[in-house]
Amino acid sequence: QMHHKYRETDLAIIAVNLDTDSQLGREFLQQLDADFDVLYDPEGRLARRLDLQGMPSSFLFDRNGKLLGSHVGFFTERQSQYEAELKRALKE
Repeated sequence: QMHHKYRETDLAIIAVNLDTDSQLGREFLQQLDADFDVLYDPEGRLARRLDLQGMPSSFLFDRNGKLLGSHVGFFTERQSQYEAELKRALKE
């Protein structure tokens, strides 16, 4: 939803799929009508680099690549908090 809502801004959403069989990730994302970039990392290199604690996880970076925040899981009741963080980052 955020990708569609803020697509006219500088927001870039990149999903990282850790499945060893990338086809599983493609099938899942087709069900969600996801039209953002997806990287495949079956060896989990990026997950180790970011010290991934659970799935799904979200990481918010500024334009310079500085990590602004992260979330483990997705909770619908926190969606307004997630969006507020995103809006603050887009203003910077």
